[in-house]
Amino acid sequence: SVTFTLGGNVGANEATATVSGLTGTPVRFNATGTAPPPTMIALESGNFQSATVSTALGQSLVVKVSDSGGNGVAGVDVTWAVTLGGGALSATTVATDASGFSSVTFTLGSNVGANEATAAVSGLTGSPVQFDATATAPGTLTMVSGNSQSATVNTTLGQPLVVQVLDAGGNAVAGVDVTWAVTLGDGVLSDMTVATDGSGFSSVTFTLGGSVGAHEVIATVVGLTGSPVQFDFTATAPAPTTLSLESGDNQTSTVNTALSQPLVVLVSGSGTGVAGVDVTWAVTVGGGSLSATTVTTDFSGLSSVVFTLGSNVGANAATATVTGLTGSPVTFDATAAGLVATTIALESGDNQTGPVNTALGQPVMVRVTDAGGNGVGGVDVAWVVTGGGGTLSSATVPTTSDGFARVVWTLGGTVGIQYVEASVTGLSGSPVVFTATGT
Repeated sequence: SVTFTLGGNVGANEATATVSGLTGTPVRFNATGTAPPPTMIALESGNFQSATVSTALGQSLVVKVSDSGGNGVAGVDVTWAVTLGGGALSATTVATDASGFSSVTFTLGSNVGANEATAAVSGLTGSPVQFDATATAPGTLTMVSGNSQSATVNTTLGQPLVVQVLDAGGNAVAGVDVTWAVTLGDGVLSDMTVATDGSGFSSVTFTLGGSVGAHEVIATVVGLTGSPVQFDFTATAPAPTTLSLESGDNQTSTVNTALSQPLVVLVSGSGTGVAGVDVTWAVTVGGGSLSATTVTTDFSGLSSVVFTLGSNVGANAATATVTGLTGSPVTFDATAAGLVATTIALESGDNQTGPVNTALGQPVMVRVTDAGGNGVGGVDVAWVVTGGGGTLSSATVPTTSDGFARVVWTLGGTVGIQYVEASVTGLSGSPVVFTATGT
């Protein structure tokens, strides 16, 4: 007797026993070799390929199903599926051949970028197997029309911007996404991504921004010859038509001080500010002053000045003028308010000496000021003799524009100390007391 180990091929196996010269020799023994169970599925070939969109990869996708000894297992159904990119496979189920291989052809989807397919056998180690591929753009990207246009700022160009995608043979390719972008200026595109139509064309409209000068747009398809395609344009300034008040009207400040906000006008045309226009500024009421008499508009169409109010309490006004423009001149109104008196203080003339019944050599004087120490004009100061019987040149004296008020003091007939008071009701320091000595 012997032990018979079957061979590696599925199917019939045979062994014989022979003794020469004996009837019945040789004796034949038949056995059948069956396939071992599959345990593993693995990627064999075809991964990481690339091709043009909507075309088949150059190599098939191949997996191998094997048993625990690494031997290929035939007759195992492998399920194939596209999982990314929208392409197509030559079959969805392919049984392994005698060597354990299963393969399909993978046609990529219509969009540029990643594609993916899987091969799966439920229960096997390594399942599913993933194949990655890249769909590239076909041929070339070329400019068709729309370049080198010029228009007024903030207007849409008269012609659309058009590019075309062609394959290597010069044929139009549909369904290719073209990316559009503004690369210079502040314009706006009608779309950012536009797929090519049946003639391979992709187009957008472009509205220029508010900046005068160069604008630029590019169209891009990654991987195409000629990409990106650049379009250049020029935005021109509109003709000025209107002068309007922007800000700074109806302010109030104290006399002889600058308003806290500048006076600002806008020169515009077609709804857009116009740069480089000379605006003439003038004071028309109140006698104040301006920081400039002519100010050219900036890139936004604005012209501005600082307005210092006049010395008189009440209405002040200034104008901005551009001859021929609608709305010109623009008038700004302002109000000049008086300073608010807070303090009265002795200025000069105290502690004088003189003969009785005669006027002192110097007048007695006070000053009225605001919280900042500025003299306040027009404040009535009341004067009164409070000791000694003398007389004053006036009982009430308004302050000058610098805040001063003074009187002449004639001493009374009493020899010795005499007194005068100056007062303004409600002010700090009131009353102010002056002394003098009669001899």
